Amino acid sequence: MSEADYNKAIAINPQLAHAYGNRGLLYAQMGNKQKAIQDLQQAAQLFQAQNNSAGYEQAMNILKQLQR
Repeated sequence: MSEADYNKAIAINPQLAHAYGNRGLLYAQMGNKQKAIQDLQQAAQLFQAQNNSAGYEQAMNILKQLQR
């Protein structure tokens, strides 16, 4: 999926944690570390609020790698 696809998914459903997480990974691949961190932090918050501990842990692990 492209950045535009993730943007549209988030516009339709701002609670879609996976879209934030995947867009964050896309930003990381594009070299935009700041946007990647922002999206992954948002994904982690949403996963936590939705009691999705696996998604939360995954987002946090990626964040830790990006912040090295």
